Amino acid sequence: MTYLYVQCVLRKGSVTQTAWIPLEFGILYKYVKLKNDKVWEDGWQVIEVGKVRIDQDTLVDRSQDYKRTRKASDI
Repeated sequence: MTYLYVQCVLRKGSVTQTAWIPLEFGILYKYVKLKNDKVWEDGWQVIEVGKVRIDQDTLVDRSQDYKRTRKASDI
C-alpha cells in the first residue's frame, strides 16, 4: 500500500490549523499553499508532521464520517 497523505499542523501568522497534505509537502518548516473555498492561500508553514500516513481513498472515506455520525445522533 502506498501512503500519499500525512497530517500536519500548519501556521500562517497567528493562525494555526491541522490538515492532511500530500506526503511530498509534509516537510518540517516547509512553506505550502492551501486551498480554502476554491482559492489557494500561500504562506502556510509546516510546524509539525504526524507519523500516520494514509492513502487518498481512506482520506476521502474519513472526510465523510461526519455524515454517518450526524444520521446516528439525536441532532
